[in-house]
Amino acid sequence: MIKLPDGINPYKNNPVNPANYTQNPYIPGMNDDQNLGMGIVAGLAAAIVGGVLWAVITYYAGIQIGWMAIGIGFLVGFSIRHFGKGKDVSFSIAGAFLALVGCLLGNIFTVCMYISVESGESIFNVLSGLDFSTMSDYLITSFRLMDAVFYGIAIYEGYKYSVIKAIPDNENKN
Repeated sequence: MIKLPDGINPYKNNPVNPANYTQNPYIPGMNDDQNLGMGIVAGLAAAIVGGVLWAVITYYAGIQIGWMAIGIGFLVGFSIRHFGKGKDVSFSIAGAFLALVGCLLGNIFTVCMYISVESGESIFNVLSGLDFSTMSDYLITSFRLMDAVFYGIAIYEGYKYSVIKAIPDNENKN
């Protein structure tokens, strides 16, 4: 082990040093405004809205647009960050999971829209008739390899954008 001379601090002015952050999650009182429950509710709402938008755009465009998954990942992550005000990894995990849920809902809602139009039944009747087995069959039947790429990007964005980043003190001063 290397011994540094007295008075030398390798972490001084180092952005990795936790003491340089004003929003350090390890300082007592800094996490009082976090609300994981509100973040999850907002993220779930964003996932549902994103899934519905995905289905509507896909149906009217006539093709599945993978970029919708990226939009859902951003929407979910931003919603969790804004309403949950989270600074720790639990918010990121929720964002990643709900981004995936939003993508899956987008595909399920798209299939249901096509069934609704073809059968003449309302979309709500089609959705209410779904069970887990039917939903998984829809997802497996409509899945393409490129979906995995876009789902992965959405999961990454949901993870990345769900937390408030700590700001180093030297960047926080005006």
